Amino acid sequence: MPELDRCRGAILGLAVGDALGAPVEGLKGGHILQLYGGLDDYFDPTVAWADKPHRFRLPGLYTDDTQQTLALADSLVRCRGLNPDHFRGLLLDLARSATGQPLGAHRGAGSSITALLRADDEAIDLNRAGPVTASTGAMMRAAPCGLYFDDAEAVVRAGLGQALVTHRDPRSAVMAALAALAVFRMASGEWDRAEPVARLRELADAAPGVEQMLEREFIHLVPVPLMARLGSAASGMRLLPR
Repeated sequence: MPELDRCRGAILGLAVGDALGAPVEGLKGGHILQLYGGLDDYFDPTVAWADKPHRFRLPGLYTDDTQQTLALADSLVRCRGLNPDHFRGLLLDLARSATGQPLGAHRGAGSSITALLRADDEAIDLNRAGPVTASTGAMMRAAPCGLYFDDAEAVVRAGLGQALVTHRDPRSAVMAALAALAVFRMASGEWDRAEPVARLRELADAAPGVEQMLEREFIHLVPVPLMARLGSAASGMRLLPR
């Protein structure tokens, strides 16, 4: 498959999966089965969220997961690489592009975007605006890093850098970089014949090196007390079957 087709497929697949799962985000598997009988189509979110109108979305509409992914892809192309300030600016523009909405055009963005907005309004250093708890918000948008760069080290560095724009917990940044690395391996065709377990093992083996890069190149962006959490991502990955 041509490389460009793989890139298109990665972004399109992300958007489709995001839209498919949007109505049931936050629900447990049993509840999803009870409400919808499974997920094989774009469902009406009002079935699950009749008492929470703010959760309503048109069936097939993707969320901030895809919005932030597209913003990152746009920034990478425009800046010919990762420019954290430019990417951060796109996220802020999204938040201010729709009047009358708390988070602007963002569709269901979490605490990281809220913190970024608050810091910008209060003229706080935006490099220190992200929450200090681990979440998947930086990992969900990391795919473009694995599609844009042509070597693994650059992919990991960009995966870490884009994560730290909104997430200061090192675990969030490391897992985002590993997600970008996985996309890179798949888009390049290196994993075409690899078994799923073998792919996970490779990521587990890469985790310590990713943490070392974070400590070496990005330590100034992580609060000192949080550096003690370094090692937990690699330790968790080592629990995978060998």
